[in-house]
Amino acid sequence: DGKQVSSRETPAANSPFPAGADGTSIDDRYEFIPQYSAKAAAGFGHENPHVESVATLAFKREWLRVKGVNAKNLIVIYADGESMWPTIDDHDVLLVDKSRAEPADGQIFVMASADKGAIVKRLVQSPLGGWIIRSDNEDKDEYPDLLLSRSEINEHRIIGRVIWRGGDL
Repeated sequence: DGKQVSSRETPAANSPFPAGADGTSIDDRYEFIPQYSAKAAAGFGHENPHVESVATLAFKREWLRVKGVNAKNLIVIYADGESMWPTIDDHDVLLVDKSRAEPADGQIFVMASADKGAIVKRLVQSPLGGWIIRSDNEDKDEYPDLLLSRSEINEHRIIGRVIWRGGDL
């Protein structure tokens, strides 16, 4: 029909979200990741006594393939607090890969512990072989590092690695 499609109407390959129909079934192009009511504290810990699936978020299958993740291992939860600012802001959406539960230097994880509940923090390998649970917020009086020995890392169960976040600008 000679109609030109603007770049605004063409979904970007590096974007995880739907960008309008182009004749292909949306179910064929997107994975629908379960979105839970759970929150991970970007602060001092968040109890989640009752977690339920509240909806799904659609992510492009091609984007997930390029990221090297399997949709069945992914969940969507929310950040609560300011300790990970400016990387993660209060109320941001977090896409978590539950298959990535081994500590990795410099990566951001959602973790759970008996005394803190669910938290979202960066793990940093310490020079002595343990791990540091670190907030990105530079106010270390408010959000100090927590140094863990090799044995103490097991007291913080890694739920998964945060692979994407979405939020307001």
